[in-house]
Amino acid sequence: MARISKSRALAMLQSAAGKFCSVTFEKKDKTVRKLNGKVLQVPTSPLGYLKMNETSTKNIKGGLKNVNLQTLKGFRMNKTEYTVA
Repeated sequence: MARISKSRALAMLQSAAGKFCSVTFEKKDKTVRKLNGKVLQVPTSPLGYLKMNETSTKNIKGGLKNVNLQTLKGFRMNKTEYTVA
Protein backbone atom coordinates (compact mmCIF):
# COMPACT_ATOMS: atom_id res chain seq x y z
CA MET A 1 0.00 0.00 0.00
CA ALA A 2 1.58 3.27 -1.13
CA ARG A 3 1.22 6.43 0.98
CA ILE A 4 0.65 9.65 -1.00
CA SER A 5 -0.31 13.27 -0.33
CA LYS A 6 -3.75 14.79 -0.98
CA SER A 7 -2.41 16.85 -3.88
CA ARG A 8 -0.93 13.70 -5.50
CA ALA A 9 -4.22 11.87 -4.91
CA LEU A 10 -6.11 14.69 -6.64
CA ALA A 11 -3.76 14.50 -9.64
CA MET A 12 -4.18 10.72 -9.87
CA LEU A 13 -7.97 10.92 -9.61
CA GLN A 14 -8.03 13.63 -12.29
CA SER A 15 -6.23 11.23 -14.60
CA ALA A 16 -8.80 8.55 -13.75
CA ALA A 17 -11.80 10.49 -15.10
CA GLY A 18 -14.06 7.98 -16.83
CA LYS A 19 -12.38 4.97 -15.22
CA PHE A 20 -13.44 2.71 -12.36
CA CYS A 21 -11.88 2.97 -8.91
CA SER A 22 -12.72 2.55 -5.22
CA VAL A 23 -12.45 5.40 -2.73
CA THR A 24 -12.57 5.37 1.07
CA PHE A 25 -13.63 8.58 2.79
CA GLU A 26 -15.17 9.95 5.98
CA LYS A 27 -18.81 11.00 5.76
CA LYS A 28 -20.31 14.03 7.52
CA ASP A 29 -21.45 11.86 10.43
CA LYS A 30 -17.80 10.72 10.92
CA THR A 31 -18.37 7.18 9.64
CA VAL A 32 -15.98 5.74 7.05
CA ARG A 33 -17.47 4.64 3.73
CA LYS A 34 -16.06 2.75 0.76
CA LEU A 35 -17.51 3.61 -2.63
CA ASN A 36 -16.93 1.66 -5.86
CA GLY A 37 -17.66 3.40 -9.12
CA LYS A 38 -16.61 5.47 -12.07
CA VAL A 39 -15.06 8.92 -11.70
CA LEU A 40 -17.28 11.33 -13.61
CA GLN A 41 -16.05 14.81 -12.91
CA VAL A 42 -13.04 16.14 -11.07
CA PRO A 43 -13.23 19.44 -9.20
CA THR A 44 -11.53 22.54 -10.50
CA SER A 45 -10.54 23.36 -6.92
CA PRO A 46 -8.62 20.99 -4.62
CA LEU A 47 -11.13 21.86 -1.88
CA GLY A 48 -14.08 20.61 -3.91
CA TYR A 49 -15.99 17.39 -4.27
CA LEU A 50 -15.30 14.49 -6.61
CA LYS A 51 -18.38 13.24 -8.50
CA MET A 52 -18.65 9.48 -8.92
CA ASN A 53 -21.26 7.16 -10.36
CA GLU A 54 -21.65 4.35 -7.81
CA THR A 55 -21.90 0.86 -9.30
CA SER A 56 -22.01 -1.20 -6.12
CA THR A 57 -24.27 -4.25 -6.17
CA LYS A 58 -25.18 -3.64 -2.51
CA ASN A 59 -26.86 -0.34 -3.31
CA ILE A 60 -29.67 -0.99 -5.78
CA LYS A 61 -30.16 2.73 -6.37
CA GLY A 62 -26.56 3.37 -7.33
CA GLY A 63 -26.38 6.85 -8.74
CA LEU A 64 -24.26 9.93 -8.38
CA LYS A 65 -22.28 10.46 -5.20
CA ASN A 66 -20.08 13.35 -4.07
CA VAL A 67 -16.81 12.55 -2.30
CA ASN A 68 -15.20 15.27 -0.19
CA LEU A 69 -11.51 15.30 -1.10
CA GLN A 70 -10.63 16.82 2.28
CA THR A 71 -11.83 13.65 4.05
CA LEU A 72 -10.36 11.17 1.55
CA LYS A 73 -8.64 8.30 3.40
CA GLY A 74 -7.50 6.20 0.45
CA PHE A 75 -8.36 4.75 -2.93
CA ARG A 76 -7.67 1.80 -5.20
CA MET A 77 -6.93 2.22 -8.87
CA ASN A 78 -5.27 -0.07 -11.44
CA LYS A 79 -4.95 -2.87 -8.84
CA THR A 80 -2.88 -0.62 -6.56
CA GLU A 81 -4.09 0.62 -3.19
CA TYR A 82 -3.10 4.09 -1.99
CA THR A 83 -3.38 5.66 1.47
CA VAL A 84 -3.82 9.43 1.59
CA ALA A 85 -1.79 11.23 4.25
